[in-house]
Amino acid sequence: MLQPGTYVLRERHAVRRDWPQSNTDVLPLRRYALVLEGLEGVTLRSTQALFNCSGTLTALALADSRRVTLEGLSFDWPRPPMSQATVVSSDGKTAVIRPHPETPLAVQDGKLRVIGGADGSGPASGGWGGRGIWATMEWDPATGCPAYQRGDVGGAPGDVVDLGNGTFRVKAAGFKAGNVMILRHDPRSHCGVLVHHSADITLRRVYLHASCGLGYLFQHSKDLKLIDTHAIPRPGSGRLFSGHDDGFQVSGCGGKVLVQGCSFAGLMDDPINVHGTYLDVTRRVDDRTLEVRFAQEQSQNQPWADPGDEVTFSDRANLLRHGMAKVVSWQLTSAGTGRLTLDRELPKAVGAGWVTENMTMSPSVEIRDCEFLGNRARGLLVTTPRPVLIEHNLFRSSGSAILINGDCNGWFESGTVTDVRIRDNRFEDCLLANYQFCEGIISIIPTNAKVDGPVHRNIRIEDNTFVMFDAPLLYARATEGLRFAGNRIERTDARRPWHYRKAALTLEHCSQVVIEGNTAQGEPVSREVRRVDSPDVRIAPGDALR
Repeated sequence: MLQPGTYVLRERHAVRRDWPQSNTDVLPLRRYALVLEGLEGVTLRSTQALFNCSGTLTALALADSRRVTLEGLSFDWPRPPMSQATVVSSDGKTAVIRPHPETPLAVQDGKLRVIGGADGSGPASGGWGGRGIWATMEWDPATGCPAYQRGDVGGAPGDVVDLGNGTFRVKAAGFKAGNVMILRHDPRSHCGVLVHHSADITLRRVYLHASCGLGYLFQHSKDLKLIDTHAIPRPGSGRLFSGHDDGFQVSGCGGKVLVQGCSFAGLMDDPINVHGTYLDVTRRVDDRTLEVRFAQEQSQNQPWADPGDEVTFSDRANLLRHGMAKVVSWQLTSAGTGRLTLDRELPKAVGAGWVTENMTMSPSVEIRDCEFLGNRARGLLVTTPRPVLIEHNLFRSSGSAILINGDCNGWFESGTVTDVRIRDNRFEDCLLANYQFCEGIISIIPTNAKVDGPVHRNIRIEDNTFVMFDAPLLYARATEGLRFAGNRIERTDARRPWHYRKAALTLEHCSQVVIEGNTAQGEPVSREVRRVDSPDVRIAPGDALR
């Protein structure tokens, strides 16, 4: 039992480990304030323990452990690795801003710079004096969300003038007085909480209010329960942001992942992302051996596989799976590259231009009773061949609420889905702005350049409520066995339609599609079901869509 109170975790006291962190900038070593290793059957519990972090670090790492519970812990950075400023006034081309007290700014060499140590003690502490800004966003404090059509609005503000009295005039177009300018200035260097190579792990009533990268990162682990666990701004702080990037990143994990009663707000990227990692095949050494590489730099050097894991193979052009084999050995040969030896002869076609994915380290997923509130980009990303259940959640996402992707040409996040049920959720105020892959409130969009057959299968979207100001409910591509049934569409005029997709449902290269029992309250912006090379679509008589 950890006693209630505030504990300070300082960068200079952190230990260093060479654990790679998935979807994070590559570093030879990282700093960890609290390291729990080799535990079994242990619970670390507190009622009110707050860890205030000073500097650039991962607050807590749990590695090589089994049957461990973390309960009642909170993590924050008094000087977080992002900044915000209230827009005092704006003429449409310039804005007068007042920085938040926890995120002070200054003019250095004519540019707006970040000041203050990571513990809030000022640049003399060796903290964050003089860092530059690389991205700007506009958020609406009334909703706690990115402002309408203002998700990503540019780089560093220009033509900076110190007006005194704690205010600055900057060149920044289109900002609205009273809104908040979010300023991003740090790299994606350290997650907040890491679970690495562990099994049967439970997080309960854990809060993360800031991070130096991803929030919670779970990698190469099995059987995770994330219950009443949150990535949100610290109450009373006045901040609109929380984590620097994703909330829960579940990368290369197996078994079952349960996410229940969790909330996400103020994140600078997706609240939940569950995926594997495609390895790009560079050379077929022989009939049982491949040379491969981590094609997306931020995912380099992961453990990826253990002997006995099952892997499969896909052509990068069409993403279709071929064959199955067990891993005899997997070893890194240099930074970002490795050699994979298998227990049987590979399909003849497998070689350069193909990818492989680990099917064993692909979890079943249940996400229920969660709130996705006011985050940048998308809400929930999930790509796994195991069963997925998404139910009883509230989505308010500035982009797509749910994205089912599968990408072996950019992010290299595997794999394709075979059994997904999305039911009894509420979607409201989604698609405020345009982000990558956001083709509808639910977007099913594999990145296959060539369609030779269905990539995703058996996706049921049933009994949900969509409160919409725009047209696109659903976009689906290269999907077989899609059911959209019993959903309620409620029209709101709270915002102007803007999206370039004008149909309610867009189906491209889809088959075995059933649309039935959907109803509308008010006249939707669109009732159209647009079909592109998708002749096998059945729309029941009397449906709200046509």
